[in-house]
Amino acid sequence: MKPSFSHNSLLLPFFAIATFIALYILAAYYYPGGNDANKAQVGFDILQNYWCDLLGGQAKNGAPNPSRPIAIVAMIILFSGLAVFWYHVPNLFNENKTSNRIIRWCGVISMLTATLLFTPYHDPVINIAGLFGIISFVATFIALYKFRYRGLLALGIFALLMCFINYIIYFSGNFISLLPVFQKVAFIICLTWISIFNYKLYSLPNKQTQYN
Repeated sequence: MKPSFSHNSLLLPFFAIATFIALYILAAYYYPGGNDANKAQVGFDILQNYWCDLLGGQAKNGAPNPSRPIAIVAMIILFSGLAVFWYHVPNLFNENKTSNRIIRWCGVISMLTATLLFTPYHDPVINIAGLFGIISFVATFIALYKFRYRGLLALGIFALLMCFINYIIYFSGNFISLLPVFQKVAFIICLTWISIFNYKLYSLPNKQTQYN
């Protein structure tokens, strides 16, 4: 059977992640410099700069930030691709239940909300996207446990825990010096979990992606 458009759309999350990484590197290359620890730092310091530093109109050293449009495009591509991923997640469980609709639409809303991180509403966007994301994650974990996908469940819980710790550090200010590195590690773990999960979805029989 020829793969359907719906099934082929599962390639979009892979494309989004790969494109994001490439554009992230490009945006970091053009970043003038400066971070919270050292305003005079030249260029992007992976150990001290946040991803969101690339989104600012002005770099931390006060110079205009030419990496901003690249970073914005990277972010929109990534979260749009991840919205497609969450749309398909319920297909792994092959049920037509309310829980599947919660997984799908809370995940999609979370990702589409996250595309607004570059706006002045950065913190509210984090809170709203985080709330819908947690609901989707928890509903997904319940389904993973029920259908005995223990490996995906364990890695997913670890990824969510890393995101939660990242959130606590950011808003509490405790151990804030560790956040630039911790943020990137958490992001890598989350993208790894999503990539493995998405591969599992793409490997399903084509007709199963039409059930939910």
